[in-house]
Amino acid sequence: MNFLRFWESGAPLLLLLFATNSALGELAVDCVADLCALPNCSCSSTATPGGLSPDEIPHFVVLSFDDGVTVTNHPFYQELQAHKNPNNCGIEMTFFVSHENSDYTLINDLYRNGHEIAVHSVTHKSDVQFYWRNLTKEGWMAEIEQQKQMLEIYGEIPGSEITDETVGTKPTDAFPGLWVAPMTDLQDNRGIECSMLDACQSAEDELETSSAAVTDLLKRNFRSHYNARTPFGVYTHHSWFYNETRKQGLRDFLEYLTAFPEVYVVSVRQMMEWVRNPVPLADLGDLDSFKCKNTLPNLACAESDNINCHYTEPLPISNAEIYMKICQGPCPKYYPYLNNVDGSKSYPLDGLEMQLKEVAATALVLLLATVAFTTIGQAEGDAPECTATDAQTCNNANCRCSSTDVPGGLNVWEVPQFVLLTFDDTITESMFPEYEALSTLTNPNGCPISMTFFACHEGMDYTLVNRLYRMGHEIASHSVSHNPDVANYWDTISKDQWATEISDMRTMLNLYGKIPTEDIVGFRVPYLEVGGNPMYQALLESGFTYDCSWPTYKYTPWYTDWNGQSYGTLWPYTLDYLSIQEQTAGTRPTDSFPGLWLAPMTSLQDNTGGACPMLDYCLGVGNELDTSGDAVADLLIRNFQSHYYSDRAPFGVYTHPWYFQADTDNGVTAHHDGIRMFMEYLADLPDVYVVSVHQLIQWVQNPVSLANIGSFAPLQCSNTPPDNCPVENQASCYYTAPLPNNNAQAYMKICEGPCPSGYPWTGNPTGQV
Repeated sequence: MNFLRFWESGAPLLLLLFATNSALGELAVDCVADLCALPNCSCSSTATPGGLSPDEIPHFVVLSFDDGVTVTNHPFYQELQAHKNPNNCGIEMTFFVSHENSDYTLINDLYRNGHEIAVHSVTHKSDVQFYWRNLTKEGWMAEIEQQKQMLEIYGEIPGSEITDETVGTKPTDAFPGLWVAPMTDLQDNRGIECSMLDACQSAEDELETSSAAVTDLLKRNFRSHYNARTPFGVYTHHSWFYNETRKQGLRDFLEYLTAFPEVYVVSVRQMMEWVRNPVPLADLGDLDSFKCKNTLPNLACAESDNINCHYTEPLPISNAEIYMKICQGPCPKYYPYLNNVDGSKSYPLDGLEMQLKEVAATALVLLLATVAFTTIGQAEGDAPECTATDAQTCNNANCRCSSTDVPGGLNVWEVPQFVLLTFDDTITESMFPEYEALSTLTNPNGCPISMTFFACHEGMDYTLVNRLYRMGHEIASHSVSHNPDVANYWDTISKDQWATEISDMRTMLNLYGKIPTEDIVGFRVPYLEVGGNPMYQALLESGFTYDCSWPTYKYTPWYTDWNGQSYGTLWPYTLDYLSIQEQTAGTRPTDSFPGLWLAPMTSLQDNTGGACPMLDYCLGVGNELDTSGDAVADLLIRNFQSHYYSDRAPFGVYTHPWYFQADTDNGVTAHHDGIRMFMEYLADLPDVYVVSVHQLIQWVQNPVSLANIGSFAPLQCSNTPPDNCPVENQASCYYTAPLPNNNAQAYMKICEGPCPSGYPWTGNPTGQV
């Protein structure tokens, strides 16, 4: 039996499924390449179809647009189709069409001009969670087939020329002969993956105001495909091109492609036809799909036969009225919709889910592709930019401008290579053996390494926090609540609420873990959702030394823009002046916060070329980073070496306990092994020190050369503090509802009883009732 697979150039977030004659299959098994042969079967693989070398392959750029075709967007599509491929034939695009607001006469025009028309569903419902994820096979068939029928009836598009699209859950059955074209992510200007162009974000509003920024983003991503010639996709919605700036950016990118004689802008179907029958670039003209096409005669959709159809309530959607334009009249009696393709039935339709009012949907894929990192507009502030003169005066233990300059003016070979190893969230027994094992490692001076633990409250074993502190590790605040609602909580809370989250956690670490308050000096915000001026004002007023929440991909040793320019790697700096660091998650600070340090989170580059601020965000090829310790170690070593052999800026490994818990859940040891192998690799390097974030900042405040590192007090060996958390004084505390977050029960273990009468939380760190 042949099995459905696809030619894969990267890890797809969304899948486009193309076929007309597939039935439900048997449970899919691992692909046997010898049994799965073109033109009707191809295993999922990064191998080039036909075994061609890169210089023999046409480089395909796929340009597609989703949603309705209207009088608003059609002129832009007409303009784009004037571009030519190297064979002097017009480019081809794919339009994934949904029903609402579509002008079927314009869809017909696009089809007659050689473009591919594909299905994007009838309803385009915005309810992903309860509608699309729970849709039955029959429901999917209705959405797909009925939109296809409407394209045939109202747009006069031959059914054999219409392809289908679906989005969502990964298939596990076999579907012989059904092809999948992966949507290879772009990397946006923050280093974050974006499955569609309109999901890409940038520093400030450059993709809104600069056509060059749009073009540069596309050029940079295109070049990452060019050497291997894997297909490059520009997937988008017309709604993103509401301003001339973005339109010009796409125009300029298409013009840029004309300099490449092997680059063809094609429809998805053209690309798939080549995969079925891969021929060298020199023979591309032999394929019918790549020969120039004449505009088809307008026989079935003549302008004289076109008709505008107007409908008012009752409707199957929330609109008071709606229009559609069709190739031939008369208009259907009622508005055509799901389960009413010919518009012969009035609404509501008895027994159908379509009775529910529908909210007009905006870009569904934008919603799906929104990453945990959301860029929020920059607020007004009073922090000045740091000039060259300012940098000379702001150059001491309490002030440093954001910069890639090595502290103290040291030469690179004089700089110790610092490695940060940090863990976020609750500290519990399940991960403690791993922390203990790491704690046995030593730096080149023979003293134990130091890690930083950004701790939050829920489920905490404070006795273990105490043990980590007495082992020489840094304990820092990660908030009390770790509230999961980023948009409605972390993005909106006031300075006083920030102070409560940050300082109450410090209070609880002191009360229940016996950590000296003066040693709790650092903070990292949950979800890296930087809180702008209110958060930093709270940190400053609460007496914290530093924040380590703000990722950067631009200021890393591996990043270059499309011009090949790199920007160096940031060292810790204070917020006396406006930061040069690009905006990524949350809101950047714009006020001045004198003496408050910021330790940038320098992103790793994962095995797909994307940026990952934390190790557990990194992607690999297939599941290599979840199954192979070697793959994890190789990723870390590759990224480390980009620091070590260049500017010696600090290298961070930031992660969560669940990264290791995943090993247990999956019955493997890949993550444990990878970290261990990486640490063993570091142990052989005489100039590498694994330090806490606070130790790093102390060195930046008072930089000493590698030759004099023995005189640097924060890195010297220290005696273990006396046990102020003896077992006989410890208490396990249990609580039942009412509790925060509607939990039924809560637990914590503390160094000294009695247990608080109520469960400690934000605003009530002592648990008073």
